[in-house]
Amino acid sequence: MAKIEKLRVKKTTEAIRTWTRKEANRDGLRDDSLQDINAIFAQSSRDDGSFARLAVNLEFLHIWYAAVAGLQILEGGQTGWQEFHRAVNYRMLGMQITCEVIDRAAKENKGSILANHAALLLAHALAIGDYGMANWVAERMLRSLSDDMFTGWDVMAFEPFMLKLCARWKKEAPDWTKHKLAKLGPYQAVFDSWDSNAALAEALVRVCDYHIEYADARSDEYLDQFAPHPYDIYPLEILAVFRVREKEGLPSCSVDHPLMKSPLADVPRSPPMVADKLLHDVRSRAVEFFGERIEGTP
Repeated sequence: MAKIEKLRVKKTTEAIRTWTRKEANRDGLRDDSLQDINAIFAQSSRDDGSFARLAVNLEFLHIWYAAVAGLQILEGGQTGWQEFHRAVNYRMLGMQITCEVIDRAAKENKGSILANHAALLLAHALAIGDYGMANWVAERMLRSLSDDMFTGWDVMAFEPFMLKLCARWKKEAPDWTKHKLAKLGPYQAVFDSWDSNAALAEALVRVCDYHIEYADARSDEYLDQFAPHPYDIYPLEILAVFRVREKEGLPSCSVDHPLMKSPLADVPRSPPMVADKLLHDVRSRAVEFFGERIEGTP
């Protein structure tokens, strides 16, 4: 197990290092996005189209900075988690803006946000203990059951698992029979064994196996549930389970699996402070246009 663990972490670290060294990735995701954001800010007019562009650029920045921060964490960098949480805040703000733009547009535009993005966002927010972020995402995910903001609940197991974990955390009880959701696969055993530490530990080992299996399934874009780097070896859904059980007053659970030995399983107990001028400026601009519904980010 230890050998497998070291090989996987080493392989992923090398993959991220190679990816971040490619000029096309840096230029296309970071430099071009920052340039376009500056161009948007230089315009005096503000409309839904310009905010949609801002949201896309924020998502590109999330992809770039998440990979860079993930590499820092894997290499033992002390500021890695702060940088990673900053990257996730880019996704959060981009998603908030996109939701507002879609809400203002025609109903047929609903369903343009991948449920996977929301599920990963919620899992990270819970894992790292950012309950402000988690609350917004959880409420938006549950509301999407009626307004169809997100698409993809019926494809793979991870997304509906996070939706049901979200409902448990928020103490909501939707009638799941009214919604088209994919089967939970190995995740179902997590709920079935929720109150038994020993059984839950076994269930979470199988979830870790599933996470690694589908992190490696890159031949089909829709199967890529744990992308981009470093989500492939970040056991965020297992850590999210730990936080929800902790909130319910249940004891901690030890999971013996190589995925849980990754440096990305060693999350801070409290979310790092994120002070970022770009986040502040984009959020301020969005609040002026959409109102105080844009919340939960620096």
